[in-house]
Amino acid sequence: MPPPPRLLLFVAGRDRPRSLGAIARLNEVVAAHTPATRVDIVDVLVDPQAAEEHRVIVTPTLVRLEPEPPIRLMGDLSGVPLDVILRIVAADREPGVPQEQGVG
Repeated sequence: MPPPPRLLLFVAGRDRPRSLGAIARLNEVVAAHTPATRVDIVDVLVDPQAAEEHRVIVTPTLVRLEPEPPIRLMGDLSGVPLDVILRIVAADREPGVPQEQGVG
């Protein structure tokens, strides 16, 4: 059995509206559809080294670390259809789905 997905959500200030929106949307999706997923929130204002290490230049950015390959989704997730988020979280990529997508 493969390990559960591991996600990093990079935000700039946990209390800012876009950050709060991305955190809430991700938590909602994970709780309802993939509860075994490990989610870590990284505030780039507190840990800029992590953003550099993962090559994050825009916040919010969701990075799926595991299973590989890494996939990034940029934006606050508010306009992202549920099926797109689930493909990233659950690693159900279809051929032709880009590894990086920007939203909002």
